[in-house]
Amino acid sequence: MFNREFENIIVGVDFSPYSKIVYEQAKKLSQLWDAQLIVVHAVHDPLVFEPMFFLPIDAPMTEGEYQKRIKKFYGIKGNKIKVIAEHGNTAELMRILCMKYRYALIVAGFKGGSPIAEFFFGGTAQSLIHTSKVPLWLHRGTKVITPKRVLIPHDLSNESNRSIDLFKRLLLNQPKDYEVMFVREKPFPVLNYDLYKMTEKKMLKDEQSKIQYLLGKYPKLPFYTTTGSVTEKIVKRTSRFDLILMTHHNEGDLFAREEAIRLLKKSNIPLLIV
Repeated sequence: MFNREFENIIVGVDFSPYSKIVYEQAKKLSQLWDAQLIVVHAVHDPLVFEPMFFLPIDAPMTEGEYQKRIKKFYGIKGNKIKVIAEHGNTAELMRILCMKYRYALIVAGFKGGSPIAEFFFGGTAQSLIHTSKVPLWLHRGTKVITPKRVLIPHDLSNESNRSIDLFKRLLLNQPKDYEVMFVREKPFPVLNYDLYKMTEKKMLKDEQSKIQYLLGKYPKLPFYTTTGSVTEKIVKRTSRFDLILMTHHNEGDLFAREEAIRLLKKSNIPLLIV
């Protein structure tokens, strides 16, 4: 069905209703891409409050008992799906597993909402955006999808071409509807009008050169351009699509990572970062 790209899909879960949606999405992707599904739960022993201390409850469950509980909660039978329950931080556990299982994709949920909800439900996803060295599927919404309509934000860099290349490999034999989108940001206004117009003209000339190169490399590429706020324009465009596919740049590129977090918070569809 799909060309093989990921050999292992690592999904972080807990015992919440939303986590079941994230698990089903990871399971769907493992079936589409013929990949091993690995379910990870970070164990946190319950605490009880005493006047002066927080103390663990008596006889906390073992990691093996948590594995059994996870299997029961998600209806996992047999040994085809790996289940791992260990003490630690969810994001860190998944990063460690990615060193053991090659060609991995991490799947995590982001429920969003109020600042308090984001603290509890969004911390793992945001941490992974900043630290993961492997592709991420960050799930939004309440549906399990088979990605068919994909929006690819592009900044006209060679690094962004990775998203186009990955899309073509994953969906090579599938009916596909995708669009590469470039958002032009206006130069910061300055008091010197002539300098402002000269800067704007230079930016446009540079952009046109890069766009011509991109369209030459990918003939018949469905390409859309607009001007304004990057996040707002992309989010508005997502109503036509069911997945955002974007590229992380180099590790020091803070803007690219912060842009991914803004999209994660404001969009209602999953985000695949490669």
